[in-house]
Amino acid sequence: MPQRDTPQSAVQSHYNKQANLNKNQMQVMKQRKNGPLIKYKDFANSVKRRMYAEYAQGVSSLVDLACGRGGDISKWRDAGAQNVIAMDLSAAQLEDARNREEGDGKGDAKGDGKGDVKGVSRGGAGAGKSTKIVWIQDSLLNAQLGAKLRPKLPDPTAGADAVAIMFAVQFAFDSREHADALLRTISQLLRPGGVFFGTAPDGDAIRAQLGASNELRLAPPEHPPPPPCRVGVYFGSFDPIHENHVAVAQHAQHAHGMRFVYLVSNADNPRKPFVSALSARAELIDVRLAQPDL
Repeated sequence: MPQRDTPQSAVQSHYNKQANLNKNQMQVMKQRKNGPLIKYKDFANSVKRRMYAEYAQGVSSLVDLACGRGGDISKWRDAGAQNVIAMDLSAAQLEDARNREEGDGKGDAKGDGKGDVKGVSRGGAGAGKSTKIVWIQDSLLNAQLGAKLRPKLPDPTAGADAVAIMFAVQFAFDSREHADALLRTISQLLRPGGVFFGTAPDGDAIRAQLGASNELRLAPPEHPPPPPCRVGVYFGSFDPIHENHVAVAQHAQHAHGMRFVYLVSNADNPRKPFVSALSARAELIDVRLAQPDL
């Protein structure tokens, strides 16, 4: 069931409290500028802006999962994305995002009070086209998310040109079940040849910097961090999958202590003029990975 139809989780409550509703925006921006994380935030925004510019430039449809308070609205517009489905768990942060969309004087958003908020906003400098944004409240871990979001695409039969998850994909890798559900959602949303991109913090690097310090909470209250989960993603055309592919995946898993490794078949291969149907290659991968020696 979607998160908004269930009692509010500790995670949702935590992020609801991070919204800037009913706050003086000038004061909020001043606090942000003087805050201890300003250099990190500026760096993160620079990374995200470059990624949207490279992978979502002029796309007809972009799905942004875990969009937060709408801090990437200007990035969607500057990339020239025509239609954006923006989803987040927090109702308060989505309301904050809608206010941010309206606040530039170019939005015309109206909420229906039921979790889905629709609006049309005009592209920013350099965008050249309008950007229509549909705000959706739901959970990244909802196994039915793909089926819910796909009909909201401008062309549901074709699928989305791009799916992005910025600094949130790690939340789905606390278990194999959640990781599978998220990758299945992305697969259901993307058109053949579409692009999935995003960013995630390096947990090992963060823990190394912290050392024995207890000054930074690693998780919201009442939501203890899951055990470390190293996951590998191995991309290739796998046309067909063979034992060298399996050997590489096994070596990576054992050498780096990964809990599991995903084999993701690319839609095409730039070095080959022709590749077998994606569905056929995926079926062969499933057959090989089901063998008892793995």
